[in-house]
Amino acid sequence: MTKKVTQILFVLMCSLSLSVQAQSLSAHLADSKYLAGAVPLKEGRVLFSHVFSMPGMSKEQVYDYALAWMTFRLQQNANDSRVVYTDSVKGEIVGLGNEYLTFSSTALSLDRADMHYHLMAYCQKEQCTIEVSRIYYLYPRADGRTVDGSNKERLPAEELITDEMALNKTQDRVLRGLAKWRIYTVDYIDDLYVNAAQTMSSGRRLTVQSGVPVIQPVTAPVQRSNITVVTVPSAVPAASPAPSAPAVAAAPVAPAPSAPATATLHQVSPANLPADAIRMGEGKLVVVIGTDVFNMTTMVVGGGGSLGKMGDKSVIYTILTPDQPYQSLESADVYTVRFYPTGQTEPSVELRCKKLSATAPGEGQPRIYVGEIQQAFIKQ
Repeated sequence: MTKKVTQILFVLMCSLSLSVQAQSLSAHLADSKYLAGAVPLKEGRVLFSHVFSMPGMSKEQVYDYALAWMTFRLQQNANDSRVVYTDSVKGEIVGLGNEYLTFSSTALSLDRADMHYHLMAYCQKEQCTIEVSRIYYLYPRADGRTVDGSNKERLPAEELITDEMALNKTQDRVLRGLAKWRIYTVDYIDDLYVNAAQTMSSGRRLTVQSGVPVIQPVTAPVQRSNITVVTVPSAVPAASPAPSAPAVAAAPVAPAPSAPATATLHQVSPANLPADAIRMGEGKLVVVIGTDVFNMTTMVVGGGGSLGKMGDKSVIYTILTPDQPYQSLESADVYTVRFYPTGQTEPSVELRCKKLSATAPGEGQPRIYVGEIQQAFIKQ
């Protein structure tokens, strides 16, 4: 009798785990983050690509930072993940990644896949492009069979997570049967790029150990702890902290939705924004939430930010320091980011953004927000 009760409880617990997972996925099936274009293709193969803007850095410095990040990141897997090819002249780095993609985990059940991928970095002056491709998963066979000594089946990403395979005909919803593969993979890639951005930031300094570049955190806070803009040369220690910039007061008159904050700004395509349009250390970023002057929230982005690419979307990263109030930005779907050059009272850049994602940091960690740039205005 006891054995039978135990079996029943086990089945109930497994069913509960699957139910919780299904409910969690259901909340994201119609989320635009996972819909058309979330999984880009190149020549029929899944290929994620992200461009990191690194103004002021030589090709050699960009290469050293990218190599240090990739080496460190893959070593954290504690398996056969590793850098397999480097060419400092061409600025190319290739690594092999192997990590668990965990869909659900309880005391009684574990649903996960081994995710394998190629990680590539292409470095040039002031810019680094990081790509993830050749993704496949090893997953337990449904029939429990063992083939060639393994009970896992090899599943290419192209058969599971592409728009054609994972979305319904109208492409406004992720198919429930393939939801976990697409949603967890997209989230994993986003986290990987955020990790690269955090590591290759000016809050880190580069040293060389046994001929290999190594990124180390700066123990003291630095003035420019921005996300992808790396301005600290590899041979120069980080600068001493400077007093934080004062908050910018809200404008007395709210800008019209179709017009920039100042008449000196001219609209450009987000895709045509210069990589150095925002130079942290030469000014400050200000976030504006809302258009009603009596309910507008305006604050300096304490952690800085930078421009980048997420697939085919032009984006801006903004970082709020742990002590900054974040509730207004957390609840906003759209917001405006302005860059004020040092000593200037009018912005040189204004970006109208739709929030794509935000990190859920641990205690004492900065909050990173990714916004798709829908309208861009710059000073000419």
